[in-house]
Amino acid sequence: MKTYLAIDPGASGGYALLKENGDFEAYPIPSLTYAELQAATFGDYTVVIEDVPKFVGRMIPSSATATLHFGFGYLCGHFEARLMRVIKVRPQEWQKTIGIGTKGKEMSSAQWKRKLRDEAQRRHPGLKVTLANADALLLLDHAIQHNL
Repeated sequence: MKTYLAIDPGASGGYALLKENGDFEAYPIPSLTYAELQAATFGDYTVVIEDVPKFVGRMIPSSATATLHFGFGYLCGHFEARLMRVIKVRPQEWQKTIGIGTKGKEMSSAQWKRKLRDEAQRRHPGLKVTLANADALLLLDHAIQHNL
């Protein structure tokens, strides 16, 4: 069985695993400790990470964008240095795969995040899905569906 580590690298993001035994797990990014990174390194995971935007808007400070890119680069480098396959997926790609539509102008960011969380919970009823780990779980579903 193919194993995956899917990561939403944002400050309030999360990660999700599909383990060798077929179990799913999901956690918020702040719990991704050095020990957990090391443990994931010893598995034969395909790492799927949400690509980060080059420009996030005029209302977002450059410092926030720099922090996001730093974390993204750190995670990619960590796994690539260990010769693990790292696949970067744009949010639009995995959102199209799950078939939930787009945020659009009629929905606030908070409403959109709740909609994504609800879809992840529907797909993974045995897990505790939160706003932090929902995107990672849906990204994981995208990876499985496309056999990345």
